[in-house]
Amino acid sequence: MFYTGASVSRVADRKGKPWRGYLQYKDAETGKWRKKTKLFPQCKTKSEAKKALGEWQAEMEEKAALKNTGRTVEVAIRGYLKNQRHLNTISIVTYQNSLRLAETVIFPLIGKKLFVDLTKIEVQDFVNELASQGYKPSSSRTIFAIVSKAYKDAYKRDEVLRDPTKGIVLPRDIRGQINYLGIGGRRKFLTLMTEGCNFYLPTMIAYYTGMRAGEICALQWKDINLATRTIRITKTAKDYRTDSGRHEVEISNPKTPKSTRTIPIIDELRTILIAEAKRTKPKASAYVIEWRNPRLLCSSFQKWATRNEVMGEAGKPITMHGLRHTFATLGVQSGMDIKSLSSILGHSSTSMTLDTYASDDEQAKRFAMNALSNFFADESSSDL
Repeated sequence: MFYTGASVSRVADRKGKPWRGYLQYKDAETGKWRKKTKLFPQCKTKSEAKKALGEWQAEMEEKAALKNTGRTVEVAIRGYLKNQRHLNTISIVTYQNSLRLAETVIFPLIGKKLFVDLTKIEVQDFVNELASQGYKPSSSRTIFAIVSKAYKDAYKRDEVLRDPTKGIVLPRDIRGQINYLGIGGRRKFLTLMTEGCNFYLPTMIAYYTGMRAGEICALQWKDINLATRTIRITKTAKDYRTDSGRHEVEISNPKTPKSTRTIPIIDELRTILIAEAKRTKPKASAYVIEWRNPRLLCSSFQKWATRNEVMGEAGKPITMHGLRHTFATLGVQSGMDIKSLSSILGHSSTSMTLDTYASDDEQAKRFAMNALSNFFADESSSDL
């Protein structure tokens, strides 16, 4: 037993004379006797106060037992990430990125604190410190998520008494303008992107389907059904760095269940894919494009766009992800229903699609108002 004495008494100098509990223990380092105290303002009688004292003592004894493990936040998070990787719950890419963030940001700030002792106030101070150091809201949330997931896992395993990351106030994103191709940019892109170009096939797929670069790099011919005009997305390619510093590519399941999806093929892309299939006569297991590393594909294409001055509406050279933005924006502008568009993009929710593409798009709002105006006009005409 860590706490060798426990008692209750009334606090005479407080309004209502509430009951206060005392727990006595001996400091292992100094050898001195010390006390912890806690008020029980809800207790009206001594028996109620003793019952509350017993519950508090049991909680503190459990915490003292956990504290004896001596695990720091750093040790606990390293163990959590390693365990998740061994269970294959996270990919090697997620593991390495999370560990890198933990080593460069989390451990220097709170890594030496005892894992079971970290308080909600300290976690909030940690999040506030990220903001003061200039981390973007999205980056702060990603970093916080590593700490939060480690505590949630520990709480499920009864390794901590409470989760101090619960109820923390996180910074909110101030969304900037997305970079997509307007009508002038689209004309220039389609004019310059010819069949002989290295990026022709991957960029046409991105432009006409909204697929992510990693999904395009992992796409095989068996995933494409030209008869039913569909593409089935089941894998994604991810770049990661090995312990020796080399870059490797892992082909794995998409990051969320909704990323596994079927996309209809429009006529423009179907013509391109038929021509490519006739030219290469690929096996079903063959990859559709020669690029396997999405990082290299994205960086090489961005250099091409910069060199050819193919600019997006945000005034920056278009990127592979910008082609996905272009597809999504055109989907909204053309009047595609948000649920279908969200499903095609593989978003986790329709609200994500709406927040990103629909809320501030002036052309989409004009389209919607014109459609409503036409409805009113048709209704008025039918009433006459």
